Amino acid sequence: MIIMLIITGALLVYIITTTYNIKTSEKINQQSTNEGEAALYNTIDTSNPITPENIAENLITDWLSSYKSDKINDQERLIEYKIDELTIEYNANDKIIAVVKYTVKPYVMENSSWNAGNGITSEEYITNKVQYKVIEKVNGVYVITSSATSPPSEILN
Repeated sequence: MIIMLIITGALLVYIITTTYNIKTSEKINQQSTNEGEAALYNTIDTSNPITPENIAENLITDWLSSYKSDKINDQERLIEYKIDELTIEYNANDKIIAVVKYTVKPYVMENSSWNAGNGITSEEYITNKVQYKVIEKVNGVYVITSSATSPPSEILN
């Protein structure tokens, strides 16, 4: 009887904790969506060590994943994407500059916004896309604050 109560109690604590974590994540994601692009990409997987590489990978994955939504217009929507290479070019004073090389499969190829900038276009995919992502800690959370196809000034100096 006592063992059964202990197991039931442990299960109840697990369910409450899991539910709280899910609701907290949903609240963060809902707030992020309402606060604009920079706040949208703030998911950090804390199961891995928090390194500049992991921060950049999580934020860039969130950024690309957001384009797979049915709410995105056809010219910007993605069917799939793949991060081919990710390097950290700068890391100081709560600022990270990452260079990401990636491949996308746009929902529609004709007039797709993914054709702009750089990359090699084939029938279904755009490969060798490259972007510099500036990631900064804002109010205790790392966010993507800017993107460009050429290096930011911190790298050039």
